[in-house]
Amino acid sequence: MIGGISCVYEVRPNKYCDVKEFIMPYNKSVQYLAKELLRSMGGNIDLKTKVEVAYNWVAVKVRYETDKLRWGVQDYWQTPEQTLTPVNGYLFGDCEDTSFLLISLLIAMGVPKNDVRVAISDSHAWVEAKINNSWYAFETTSDEPLTHFILAKDVYKEADYYKPKIYVYEDRCVHAGIY
Repeated sequence: MIGGISCVYEVRPNKYCDVKEFIMPYNKSVQYLAKELLRSMGGNIDLKTKVEVAYNWVAVKVRYETDKLRWGVQDYWQTPEQTLTPVNGYLFGDCEDTSFLLISLLIAMGVPKNDVRVAISDSHAWVEAKINNSWYAFETTSDEPLTHFILAKDVYKEADYYKPKIYVYEDRCVHAGIY
């Protein structure tokens, strides 16, 4: 427990662990992909562009698939390496899988660990990044490239599943303090 907030969740049937363990910027597969994405950006490596490039890769390359369909269980959290491992030629994941992959990629690409987090509600997860002192939300289960940046506070108004309970950073969990 960090700062009074538990980071322990049931991540697989009867398996509990600290969810920060799913943020893996130093994993070899994540590092390799991060380097490839940075290389594709050429000289343009500002924060906003890093977020857009990494988000677009995850959104387009990783197909959404429920844990029930993929693993036969209600909830099964994949590591970023599992999400990057092709099955029948495709990458698969649900909301927390793609969120932990994206945050891992962003940190591996040099985004400061305090400027990116996974927001977790009762039934959903997504990534938020701090750009120019404002937090923006990124729905990682979309299969569409990013067309515009949306303030996190505006996303919270859209639906109940966008009401964060905790924020998971690489080194801590924080109560969202919103709902």
